[in-house]
Amino acid sequence: MAAFNNQFLAELIHKVVKELKKNLSQDWTSEHRKSIYAKMSMSVKRVLMQEGIKGEQLKFITNAIMDEAEEQYKDWPHEA
Repeated sequence: MAAFNNQFLAELIHKVVKELKKNLSQDWTSEHRKSIYAKMSMSVKRVLMQEGIKGEQLKFITNAIMDEAEEQYKDWPHEA
């Protein structure tokens, strides 16, 4: 995996978080909400692809982001 500089990563994270926040109005962490989860995952992939990330890096980073988001929001909307 090629190394990314800090500025690139900071901007990438900002863009991904902005995309994820667009979909936080719905409970996407529940088991019966797989279509919303898929939509969020595609949003993340779209941002990554726009930044030139592809192939195995795309899969790895998308999975890492979605795993982290799921962990971060596992109690949502109960704590909202």
